[in-house]
Amino acid sequence: MAEKCIFRYSLKNAWGLPLSWIEVLDRDNNNVRVYRFNNGAWNGDTDIIKPETMTVSPAVIIQVKEILLQHPEILRISGTEEPPELEGVKAHLLFADGENSTEITSENLWYFEDKEAKDAQGNEPVRAWTVLRLFRQIREVLLKAGIDPYYLTLYYHEED
Repeated sequence: MAEKCIFRYSLKNAWGLPLSWIEVLDRDNNNVRVYRFNNGAWNGDTDIIKPETMTVSPAVIIQVKEILLQHPEILRISGTEEPPELEGVKAHLLFADGENSTEITSENLWYFEDKEAKDAQGNEPVRAWTVLRLFRQIREVLLKAGIDPYYLTLYYHEED
């Protein structure tokens, strides 16, 4: 049986190097994969330093699928508005409802968490807010299931 990814989120730095990655798969066991990367001196090396596969309860998978089914508008979005500042992080997301999917890339998605934020042209970032709303709902379910918040952060802070 081919595995079906229903949710994927990865965060990359300004140079496009991966920082973290999480996938939620529509299956009973080993249904969450996470990757933590070592970017060291930012020299282009992106060693995976913590790959891990884990199992969350089938109820968690069902909750994620229900959230996706409640938001069919997400499938019509392929990108978000640009924030005024582009240097930072890139969020890459995949949402799939079983038959259809969409992949979304967003620069500094965290910027739009502020409901007063405007995009680079001064407009309301409706697509970004839609993506954030869905991301927050799925993140809440996964955090309650015990997933490390590191894999679901919108902004990267270097550890000292």
